[in-house]
Amino acid sequence: MKTSLATLLSLLLITALLSACGGSDDDDAGADSADDDAANADDDAADDDDDDNDDDNDSTADCSAYSDSLPDPGGVCPGNPHSIFPAPTGPYCVGTTQPIHLVDASRAEPFTPNQPADSRELMVQLWYPVAAAAAGDYAPYMDAATAAYEAGIPPATWVNMPAAAFEQEQSHALLEAPIVDSLKKFPVLLFSPGLKREYQLYTTAIEDLVSHGYIVAAINHPYVSGLTVFPDDRAVEVYLPADEAATIDLVVGDALFLLDTLTRWNTELENQPTFTCRFDLDKAAMYGHSYGGATAVGAAVADARLRAALNIDGPTFGPAIVEGTATPLFYLLSEDHEAAENFDALWDLLAGPGFQAILAGTEHMTYSDYPLLLHDFAPARPLWTLEMGTIEPTLALEIANRYFSAFFDVFLKGAPTDELLTLGGEYPEVTFQSKNADR
Repeated sequence: MKTSLATLLSLLLITALLSACGGSDDDDAGADSADDDAANADDDAADDDDDDNDDDNDSTADCSAYSDSLPDPGGVCPGNPHSIFPAPTGPYCVGTTQPIHLVDASRAEPFTPNQPADSRELMVQLWYPVAAAAAGDYAPYMDAATAAYEAGIPPATWVNMPAAAFEQEQSHALLEAPIVDSLKKFPVLLFSPGLKREYQLYTTAIEDLVSHGYIVAAINHPYVSGLTVFPDDRAVEVYLPADEAATIDLVVGDALFLLDTLTRWNTELENQPTFTCRFDLDKAAMYGHSYGGATAVGAAVADARLRAALNIDGPTFGPAIVEGTATPLFYLLSEDHEAAENFDALWDLLAGPGFQAILAGTEHMTYSDYPLLLHDFAPARPLWTLEMGTIEPTLALEIANRYFSAFFDVFLKGAPTDELLTLGGEYPEVTFQSKNADR
C-alpha cells in the first residue's frame, strides 16, 4: 500500500513538472509569435510610406516648440538681379524644391482605362521662405520638356516664342536652399494652374506670396494641366473630356491628397526633412487660376481643413453654386470675366465672407506670367490678341499680388480686413465689392 502511494505521488509530481514545462513552451511560442507579428508590422509600416496611421515614435517629430507667432524679418529680399520677372516684395527670400513625384495608390487613373493597375500620379513643387543671407543657385524658370511644349502650342505656336524664352529664364527662388532657420511655422497654400497650363507659368505670384511668409505647394495634374513631366521622362499632355465639370472631382481629389501628404510630412523626420514641423496646417488655404480656381473653391468647400479659397478668373462647379458656402472666397476677375462661369449664382448664395475685384484692361491670361514673357521676348505681339489684355503686365501682377497677400493675411494670419477692403482705392483700375466681410 505504501509502495503504491509513493508511486502515485511520483507520477503526480512528474505530470505536474511536465505540464509546467509545456506551459512554458507555449508561452515562449506565443511571445515569439507576437515578436514576429510586431516585426512584420514594422516592416509593413516601413514599406507603406503613404500610411497616415503609422505610429512609430522613433520617426515622429515633436513640433511643440514651433510657433506661428514669431515675428517676420524686416526689409525686402533683393531677389535675383538676372531674372526678368518682378522681384518678390516681402521680407523673406524664396527657396524651392525640385519637382516631387507623388502616387495616390488609393485612386485609379481614370484617363488610362486600358491600364487598370495605373494609380493616380501627381507632380508637385514647393516654395518656402529662406533667409536673406541664403546662397545657392537660382532655380530655372521651366524645364526643357515643358518649355518645348509651351513653345509649340498651336495655333501659330500661340505666343510665338522659342522654347529658349521659357527655358533660359531664372526664377527668384534658390534651388534646395535651407528653409529659414527658426522655430517658426508657416501657413500653407495649395496652388492649381489653369486648364492646359502648368504651375510654372504662375511663378511670379507664387514667389511673391512666399516672400510674405507662406509655403506654397503647386500641382501639375496629369491629363488636365498642359504637360506633366515625370522623373522617368514620361511626359503626359492634356487630354480632358468635353465635360470639364465632371473632372472637377478628380482634381479636387488631387488637392486633398496633396494636403494629406503635407500633413504626413509635417511630423516625419526622414521623408521631406526640410518641412518637418514647418507647415502650419491649421492655417491652410488654396488658390488657382481658371480651372485651377474652380479646383480651389471645390476643395475648400469639400474639406474644412482649407480655411479659404481664391479663384483667379475661373468658373465654379459643384455644391457651392446650388447650396452656397460659408467658406471665405475671393474672386479676382478679368474685365469681361467670361471664364467665371456660375459666378453670379455663387455670389447670391454666399453665406460667408466674399470679395471680388475686377481690373480694367485685363483678360483671362493677364494673371499669368505670359504677359511678362511676351513683353520681354516678343514686344511687337499685341497682348490683347492672346487674352492677355491691355493693362501693363507688371501693374496687373502688382495689384493681383497685393490682393492675394491681403486676403490670405486676413483669413490665415488674423490681419484686419481694412487693407483688403481699401486696397482698391489705391488703383483706379480696380472695381471692388464685398459681401459679409464682417463674418
